[in-house]
Amino acid sequence: TTGALNQACDETTNADSSKQLFNAIIDNAPLPGEATGDTNAAANVPAATPQSTKIQVLNATNEGNAASQTATSLQQQGFQISSIGPATVDVSTTVIKYSAPQLAQAQLLGSAVPSATLQADPTMDGAIQLIIGPGFDHKVQTAHTGGATNAANGGTSEAPAQLSFVNAANTACA
Repeated sequence: TTGALNQACDETTNADSSKQLFNAIIDNAPLPGEATGDTNAAANVPAATPQSTKIQVLNATNEGNAASQTATSLQQQGFQISSIGPATVDVSTTVIKYSAPQLAQAQLLGSAVPSATLQADPTMDGAIQLIIGPGFDHKVQTAHTGGATNAANGGTSEAPAQLSFVNAANTACA
């Protein structure tokens, strides 16, 4: 087994294979040969999409139009904006507050607003809030929905079949 491990470590991958590997990791998708766990539970959970994500965009800055500009950019991607207004809490940075069941939607929103920090909040009761905080860079990018073909990078998030790997589930070396 040491020889196989060394061979796996000595193999090189091309840029496309590396990109696919990292996309699988980012998407929290299984790598080749890994069990996916309870597939029935995962099959019953719909994928997070901008169209299924309702958010409140709140402004905690001195910039009068920060929330409305950000909401417009997100709405152009399909996010459902339920309200825009001033924040009722002070924040030191831009945050996305969400309740636990909305984790996937919050992560999707986080991929569109990379400077935001995710913050679970049990009082959110199903809502998702994007609170624009001091120092917001106004960067809104295309949300990464994960799992499907990503037209922006020209590939899929599945790891390439020829990629060898070793993970903690493999106890052959123990």
